[in-house]
Amino acid sequence: MTDKELSHRVFINTQLQKLGVNESFPQSSERSADSPKEEQMKGTKLLFIASWVILLIISGAIVLLSAVSLWRAYTDQNDRLTSEYSLTQIREQGGDEAVKAFRGRRATAATWAMGYGILAVVVTLVPYRRGERWAWWALLVSLGLSQLLSLARAPMLATTGGIQAPATLLAFVLLGLLAGAPRIFSVRPATLKP
Repeated sequence: MTDKELSHRVFINTQLQKLGVNESFPQSSERSADSPKEEQMKGTKLLFIASWVILLIISGAIVLLSAVSLWRAYTDQNDRLTSEYSLTQIREQGGDEAVKAFRGRRATAATWAMGYGILAVVVTLVPYRRGERWAWWALLVSLGLSQLLSLARAPMLATTGGIQAPATLLAFVLLGLLAGAPRIFSVRPATLKP
């Protein structure tokens, strides 16, 4: 409460006492519990904080896991194509060029994912936290669609190997975006122009 508001309340209370009215204008400490609208606003704010924190953690995890994958591509001699098929077996079947191609593909995928994760971190920290709708849609399309396409391996390639990571990412991305939807898509008053 500002000093001006406080002085107005004191003045009103003084005038009411002069008139013999026993009720006084409530002071800030005497205020009743928050109104339902204020409670809803607090809930929406908490949901939005949870939203951008979840999205930030997901985006940060993408960056960190991409860095691990890139490190593995450049340094790990014990890398594996599958749990049963190692670099040694790739070398035996296709030679050193096959091993270089395998590691090169891992490095390419890791750097693309890292760039995508860094961009998601920046979009989450700046425009999404400001409540810009385009950022919500951009995160949905970039984070959500990419994971749906990764999940398409089950029907398209008839394999479920590696499907846990995109399924988990998609679930948390949707959770984060849905938590932020009430604030992002709430009706906002038009901004006043000076």
